[in-house]
Amino acid sequence: MSKRRWPAKDEPPCWPMHGMNGVFQLHMTSCTFRGGSWFNKVTLRRSRSFLMLKCAPICARACKSVRPHFLVFVSFLMLGTASATNTSSGFYGVVVNGVTQAGFALLVFDAQWRPSMARQDFLNLGFSKSIPHIMQDGMALVPLDGNEGMVVRVDAKRLLVSLEVEPEWYGFTRMNLNAPQVGKPLPAAPGALLNYSVQASRSGNASVAMNSTQVLSLFGSAGLLQLTTAMKTTESRQATLNPVVEKKFTRLGTTFWRDDPENLTTLSVGDDVLQAGTGVPSVRYGGVSWQSNFRLNPSFSTLETPTLFDAARLPSTLEFFLNDRRVGSPVTVAPGPFEISGLPTVGVNGMVKVLIRDALNNERVVVVPYLQTPSLYRQGLHGFSYTAGWLRPDLDRYETPFLASAHRWGLSRRVTLDAGAALSTHQSSVGAGATVALFGLAIGNVNLAFSRSPSNAGQKLGASVQWQDSRSSMGASYSHASSAFELLGDVWKARNRPRDDMRFFAARALGSELGSVSISWGRLADWSGKSRSISSVGWTKSFGVTNVSLSAVRSLDGTLLQFMLNIPLERGAFLSTSMNKQGRGSAIRTDYATPGVTDKGVAWRGGIELNNAVTTSERSRFFAGIDMRSDGGEHGLDWVSSPNGASWRARTAGSLGLLAGHRFYGPPIHGGFALVSTGDAPDIPIYRWNLPVAVSDSKGMALVTTLNPYQKNLLAIKPEEVPMQYRVASNEITAVPRGRGGVLVDFSIVRERPAVLVLASPDGQSLPIGARVHVLSSGETASVGLRGEAYLQNLPAKTEVEVRVKQKICRLAIDSPLTTDPQPRLGPFICDLREAP
Repeated sequence: MSKRRWPAKDEPPCWPMHGMNGVFQLHMTSCTFRGGSWFNKVTLRRSRSFLMLKCAPICARACKSVRPHFLVFVSFLMLGTASATNTSSGFYGVVVNGVTQAGFALLVFDAQWRPSMARQDFLNLGFSKSIPHIMQDGMALVPLDGNEGMVVRVDAKRLLVSLEVEPEWYGFTRMNLNAPQVGKPLPAAPGALLNYSVQASRSGNASVAMNSTQVLSLFGSAGLLQLTTAMKTTESRQATLNPVVEKKFTRLGTTFWRDDPENLTTLSVGDDVLQAGTGVPSVRYGGVSWQSNFRLNPSFSTLETPTLFDAARLPSTLEFFLNDRRVGSPVTVAPGPFEISGLPTVGVNGMVKVLIRDALNNERVVVVPYLQTPSLYRQGLHGFSYTAGWLRPDLDRYETPFLASAHRWGLSRRVTLDAGAALSTHQSSVGAGATVALFGLAIGNVNLAFSRSPSNAGQKLGASVQWQDSRSSMGASYSHASSAFELLGDVWKARNRPRDDMRFFAARALGSELGSVSISWGRLADWSGKSRSISSVGWTKSFGVTNVSLSAVRSLDGTLLQFMLNIPLERGAFLSTSMNKQGRGSAIRTDYATPGVTDKGVAWRGGIELNNAVTTSERSRFFAGIDMRSDGGEHGLDWVSSPNGASWRARTAGSLGLLAGHRFYGPPIHGGFALVSTGDAPDIPIYRWNLPVAVSDSKGMALVTTLNPYQKNLLAIKPEEVPMQYRVASNEITAVPRGRGGVLVDFSIVRERPAVLVLASPDGQSLPIGARVHVLSSGETASVGLRGEAYLQNLPAKTEVEVRVKQKICRLAIDSPLTTDPQPRLGPFICDLREAP
């Protein structure tokens, strides 16, 4: 309550009255208050009489101490509720759309009894709609009558105002349910990373071959430079006592990348693969490319995700249902219009049911159909690529300079356009296409491309349609190309180029009792008159956890019949059996495997294969394998035994790196990673989102290779797992690595070396209490206590301390040996105090 003021001689008394908008003064006079009051004229006269009766016998200072709320309360007791019979200005309770609001608001009525509300009270109700206010006696008021979308009812007896407003009176709410925690990447520390893979194999007594690939990456704030190489070594021991060794080294590519996460683009210089588009093929090249890269933002989706557009008059809770089952967590929205994107989905298309329950438990259901396919871009999205360079038909040869560009536009929620063009010294091509969401759940595509070469001009036309719901799917496509149609880098002769390509597929789920069936057919013809056809039919059914499938494939090689049986076992292991028959030949194979290794551990597998003599001379084969993963990398060994001899293959893969001056090694790294430092403390577990991912080594370093690029990754240590002699500066750090490179995460754990120094003067007496001890290397200070003892929290192994007693000082060299004592007692040290210089 604000400070009370005693009125002047000719001034009526006043007291502060509190409302939503702060302090408001009621002048108790014989006339009605200008802005209105709870009291009518009779009320005010009686209140003033009551005040005069109480205050006349006492002095003004004593009357000043009477609390105003008590006086108002007594006035109400004397007058009852007679003052509420007429509509008058004052403080009213507020009800919005049937829900009582906290506090109360000031209402002022004009001569025509039209209500206005104090502007601050109006804003406190959460309304965002702008209503011009008026000024009255220095107070901003918002008229309540005559506003579209608002109905006002005033109950003078209950001092209550009810407002019925439309959702448009509130602010707009926008929410994305599946957006991950995107963060700004941490500063890119300079570093280097070498991913390697080495493989040795031998088949019978023929030869021993070794293959290796190396990917060297140099990264920093400027971007990433990557060099990829391969080496092959063959050692032959046939028909000679001296082995013949053949070596071949190949440079697979050299590329520099620079990502722009803000604009979702990537600039590349060097060897790469051309981004395919309508009229633009996917070929190897060396040059410069600038293109869209939506993967730089993990929360960004090119798909037209299902979105709910609705409005609520009250705070509401949303629940989501797929196939009549609730999925995800409920979401709360404020009153007003809202947009909820990223609704949960299953499959390519379907319907999401959203149950909306408001604060008064009123419920309604909204159905949102969805259609998600990579063929359609969301509305307004534009993807592009611009490339200039030379074709690379072979790894060691560049030729034919060219320019190429490809684009995709999300024209609307149901239409996506494609366009592309390529130009070289020997050929040019241009193409355009459109993907359209047709009737129901059908999606159609049509594309047309033209090419021109020194010999002739050609064209290609294609069209496709596909349809899919929760139980069925089918599709068909057809394309026709002229004999002269030629794209960039095309080496086909005219008579061998494709002419007609026709395909069809259909699948149907028949229910849990009957399983599902599928059929497909395709035919490819070239300009030489040759054609190839292939067709298949299949059936699949699950019997509990066991899955059974039958299929038949017919091609130029004959008809292949196949039966497969998959049986999951305990602890993630599985057993599978397959039988194949083609013509007079048949084969049966059985495999057993333990779960694959995703972290540290070992997995193994084994099996047997039996064949008849028609298809192969090897009637039986036995095979086995083992996979291992450790801090040092990934390793594996495969072995096959047959009547013709045994063969084996051994492999290992890992990484070596340097980041911010720290060396590290580990398994192969293909994404974002972090090098974590636990400072002076070794063997400290590291957690990512509360799951253990690594343990620091004897030097306090740990490599975490499971980070999501451009997302927030919470790395943490648990203070209770850190020994007491260490001090933890921070136990949680959010790491946001880039897509190509790593970050250094330092928890700055420092080992404390507490010690008690015993200080004495040359005569053997303890230094006086209060003397100051200053560690010169660390800056730590302490006071001398009883018996000349000074406690230091962190005393270096070798340092100098300065002791000051008034105007005298001395310096001591301290050598603190390592000890298991958590608080060693050192000394006594003789301090020869001298006058300070």
